[in-house]
Amino acid sequence: MGKDKKIIIGLFVCAILGICYYFFYWIKTPAYSINIIRESIQKHDVNTFEKHVDLDSLYNKGYDDMYVAMSKITGEDFSSNPFLAGMVQMMKPPLVAEFKHKTLEFVKGNDNSQTSNQSSQDDTQTAVINGMETKANIKNLDIRDVSTISQENDSAIIVLKVHSRNIGKDFDLKIKMNKLDDGKWKLKEITNLTEFIIETDKAEKEKLAEIDAPLKEQIYKVVETSLVKGKKHVTDGLFPSYSLNITYQLKNISEKNIIRATAYCLFSDKQKNEIASYKINDFPNMSPGATAISANNIKLNEFDATDKKIIATDPSTLRLGIKVMSVEFDDGTKIERPTKLPIITEKTKQNND
Repeated sequence: MGKDKKIIIGLFVCAILGICYYFFYWIKTPAYSINIIRESIQKHDVNTFEKHVDLDSLYNKGYDDMYVAMSKITGEDFSSNPFLAGMVQMMKPPLVAEFKHKTLEFVKGNDNSQTSNQSSQDDTQTAVINGMETKANIKNLDIRDVSTISQENDSAIIVLKVHSRNIGKDFDLKIKMNKLDDGKWKLKEITNLTEFIIETDKAEKEKLAEIDAPLKEQIYKVVETSLVKGKKHVTDGLFPSYSLNITYQLKNISEKNIIRATAYCLFSDKQKNEIASYKINDFPNMSPGATAISANNIKLNEFDATDKKIIATDPSTLRLGIKVMSVEFDDGTKIERPTKLPIITEKTKQNND
């Protein structure tokens, strides 16, 4: 065998050994186990998924982190209210169980919107589940990159760079993983979930404002608003009740007949920061130049964080306004402002492309 051939064969063998070494190193890394999790979802392999994802740890810590994030976003410290704090902790076990069930149904390929582990969810639990699922925004996230930032003994922190399709930005999720007996890894918790939620919430609001701006301009070119009166009402007694009596007027300044308009009543502070919003009664038919009145009685719940803030605030420090959300004309056209970002699935993305 010639010298050149021996060199070529030697280089080939070295390359094969290098690839094998890298392969066997790669399958023992946390990043590789993330890929196993992704493939288990694609293949609806529940056993493999559960081997590499600790749903109990993930959702128990995630539940607490979610409420910390919402406290920071809303400025309302839930832990300072014994009643709310008790409710939050009381709902935790059944909600964690429900999220586990829905996750496994999703991995199986079932429509988890139609399945439930609880035969009698109350409205509060349903609202919390829907709110958390919306805030998680899973259907709009793509994993763009996986990297290990620290690894010590049997624990590692990795970063998932995820792209939000509806926001149009990348975000980092930091994941804690523990090593299994076979050398692979198991996902235990998201270590920066609170920061992730706050960051995505801010970006989502900015994106929504961007989409809303031209539609808002269109609406206020066809309607003109004014507050007729607004008053906070308190019923005395051992258990007093609170309500808002508000009347708004809308004028059609377009040249078309308006058959329906929807709006929210807004409360904001002197710096124009929104504190609360309440859906008000729809405005009826308005011909060009005509006006319509919406009279509303909004009941306030002293145990609701937002309502409680309105009840406790001096009316003189609040700004009262109206936010018209949609206007429908008798010719079938409609101007409608968004209340949330659209869910952009892979299928939607492909259709748009």
